[in-house]
Amino acid sequence: MHWVLALLFAAFWDAKPPEKWTETEVGQIMKDSPWARDVGTELFLASALPMVEAEKQYLVRHGHKAGATEKPGPSEDDWQEYLANDRGKHVVLAVRVPFQQWLADANESKRMEEGCSIRVGKTKAKMVGHFPPTAGDPYLRMLFPRIVDPKAKSFKFVLYLPGVSKPFREVEFYLNEMTYNGKLEY
Repeated sequence: MHWVLALLFAAFWDAKPPEKWTETEVGQIMKDSPWARDVGTELFLASALPMVEAEKQYLVRHGHKAGATEKPGPSEDDWQEYLANDRGKHVVLAVRVPFQQWLADANESKRMEEGCSIRVGKTKAKMVGHFPPTAGDPYLRMLFPRIVDPKAKSFKFVLYLPGVSKPFREVEFYLNEMTYNGKLEY
């Protein structure tokens, strides 16, 4: 991955404040960084501060905040409220989903809720909630318990993502790679 090379040098996310990140850098951190993966669909750790900052920069630069012509939907407002008040309580995985209709299917939604989990060391926990995608935010945001295991080197998500080809996915994130301004962020 390209971000490995960035880690050998000063990573831009540590070298300068988010307001100074270029459009290319914002895109890079969202798709090719220690907090992002592409497993046939884009996903990233939406609870990690560098990802929160990258999303904020994207929204500000594209007029989705102050001066926006479209009012955010209820789920977008709920997500922003969660970030303001509860960021850090859960590990939040954002997954880009191409179609939103599957959330209306109670069976598929239930299967997702029951089929998604996080594993940290020997501890496994199910997803505890989610923010559905909206017209203005194409990401399904899945909340998982924040499990602390000082011996763990990584954590793995087991996912069922209705509405995408090959809905069963596994994705792993490595804790030693996720430092932002000298602190572990996820």
